[in-house]
Amino acid sequence: MSLVNDCIVIDADFEGSVKEYASIVDQINRNKKFSQKISTLLKNDNALPKSFYNELIESGLLLKDLSDRQFEPTLNLLFYIFSESLKDSEEVFNYFLKKLLDILVQVCPQTNLIKSNGLKFTNILSTLTNFFNFINKSSTLRFEILKKILQIFEKFNQKEKHEILYLIVPLADSNAYLNYLNDSKTSIDDILKFSYQLSKLLYSASSSSFNSISFNLLKDSLLKNIIYINSNSDNEINQHIDFLLEVSLFDENQIDLSYLGKFTYITNHSVKRLNQNIALLNSYNADSLNDFKTLLSKSPKNTNNDILLYKKQLLTLIQLALYSPSKTLSFKQISNSLNLNFANTDDLIKIQLILIDSIKKNLLFGKIDQLNESFTVYKINCISTGNPSNNLDKKDWIHILHSLNNWKSSIREVKEIVETSQLKKSNLTSNNSKQSVAI
Repeated sequence: MSLVNDCIVIDADFEGSVKEYASIVDQINRNKKFSQKISTLLKNDNALPKSFYNELIESGLLLKDLSDRQFEPTLNLLFYIFSESLKDSEEVFNYFLKKLLDILVQVCPQTNLIKSNGLKFTNILSTLTNFFNFINKSSTLRFEILKKILQIFEKFNQKEKHEILYLIVPLADSNAYLNYLNDSKTSIDDILKFSYQLSKLLYSASSSSFNSISFNLLKDSLLKNIIYINSNSDNEINQHIDFLLEVSLFDENQIDLSYLGKFTYITNHSVKRLNQNIALLNSYNADSLNDFKTLLSKSPKNTNNDILLYKKQLLTLIQLALYSPSKTLSFKQISNSLNLNFANTDDLIKIQLILIDSIKKNLLFGKIDQLNESFTVYKINCISTGNPSNNLDKKDWIHILHSLNNWKSSIREVKEIVETSQLKKSNLTSNNSKQSVAI
């Protein structure tokens, strides 16, 4: 099996390519010592000696002095030299290519804010992307390249991470990188750990607009590999799950957490916070607002607890709207459900603010009637049954049937209105025609 894909186009033969690369290094050194040494090693009658490859690797550190336009084609040329000369020895090829990847990490600038023609993170990223595409899809080196991209990204300060984040975000498409690694020999554990590192890095470096991307990455990678996690007690995987729970519980935009019930069987007493978060999650999904408040009051004090309590109020409001026999909810109903005092002016204002926020978050669509102190529900976007197993029980199916029957009746009424309108229009046209004939 070929080590690389047939996608590298080189004008010269192998020896010519080596001489071309050597001349580039000579230009950097401003002498011909490197090309002379390489020419001597090329004349070896037997297979190329290890010292030939070591010289190439060591020369890689000098390439940081190339301009941004020269860097990428030079690295592509170096990659070709390794892949062509070691095409019959995958183990040796992997060994030296890993060393070349380490060189790329070392030569990457510490800042991306440098002179216009200097080496940038984008040049390193583009080179690594080329390597990734050149390498055969079954090679474990693809996973090594993804890890190096993260390692380089972590070198930047917070401000620069945010500025170049858009370059890393495509990696967060879990379908993309899981497909990349699906045909390789990368283990499920390694994929999960990579997901954890990537999503945590994205979450810490990103603005709120990117947080949903890292959240979905965490969620998708765990859900897709739940069978493997079930039989794995690896502490780092538990940290991965703990981070997902932490983000889910305390991110103000994540309201419906019922699907996370799949992870509640994972209990590891060595990870104390994980157990605490699982307890909070179970109560959030299944308990009443009162019971949840009681548990929350016993939990370690956390500035995010107020966010979690507010989310539970939103969830309670959604469930009230979902199961209410009427589309119109009175403020008094809502206040009782949310443990607020309807007679208190501040609480009355709070009810309206919660309703406005539920609309802004696209959880509910409806109309607030301040005069009649009520809220009419048009549509519910976030349908959470509060059932952590994510299974619908009998009352859920009864509610769905009721909603479908209402919808069916509404469609029938629309049809009748259209037919009546068409009949009136037809009669009017007929009468006008008779009047015209009479004239």
